[in-house]
Amino acid sequence: MAQQKGHTGNPNGRPKGTPNKVTATIRQWIVNLINDNREQLEQDFQNLEPKDRLQMLEKLLPYILPKVEQANEVEGAAFTKDDLREKDVWNIEAKEVKQWYE
Repeated sequence: MAQQKGHTGNPNGRPKGTPNKVTATIRQWIVNLINDNREQLEQDFQNLEPKDRLQMLEKLLPYILPKVEQANEVEGAAFTKDDLREKDVWNIEAKEVKQWYE
């Protein structure tokens, strides 16, 4: 007989934070794929245009670094809140970014 809506045969359920089997399997597959192809991935990364490398790094960073709410939270940061106010850092020319990575 089917369960009533909102009820389950296991009132405790799966422990909080426990990934399902499919998620764990896929994550392990991705880790293995990256580890087994690390040299090729590094070569491909180096062959990208500087702006594409920067975009790739930007996409990967959230997976390895927590987001920082304020610039002064970063020990040894290259800039402070005051620096951000003085310069319009969000309108940096693409050619300036390209120079950083050449």
